Amino acid sequence: MIELRIRRASREDRGAIERLVELGAKDVRKRIGPHPCPVPIEDLGARGVTALVAEEQEKIVGSVAYRIRGGRMHFFNLVVDAKHRNNGIAKMLVAELETIARNANAKHMTLQTIGELGVEQLFVRFGFRVQSSKKEFLFANDRENALTTVYMVKRLGKFPTP
Repeated sequence: MIELRIRRASREDRGAIERLVELGAKDVRKRIGPHPCPVPIEDLGARGVTALVAEEQEKIVGSVAYRIRGGRMHFFNLVVDAKHRNNGIAKMLVAELETIARNANAKHMTLQTIGELGVEQLFVRFGFRVQSSKKEFLFANDRENALTTVYMVKRLGKFPTP
């Protein structure tokens, strides 16, 4: 069995993360057509943005960026290499984010996704709930081709006692 490692991203990981995010965006465009570009990852650490990577045999196979501000962790650009999907990598990345959020005394975790991707149920299994959902017309000429922006939240309580 190959071991997967989750770690904080370094500056040296930037190129690999950007390639992974762009490949994920291309996959999304094939599935749902034009959509907003992925949130660019500026130099890690700038504007409070941090990233985690999932590494298998020293190759980055997943990543997620996040920012903690005002008692809330917001994460974005969660992506797993197509060859490594359905192996629990996204779940491991989100679990590590939750640990980081709790350690930072964040009260909520939030994310925004596109409804047409069909990933809402994945995040519901991770304990998130839909807070709002609305059609966005930025990349569509008509109502039928508009994409749905879904905002999800997970409230964080204390760690359960053993």
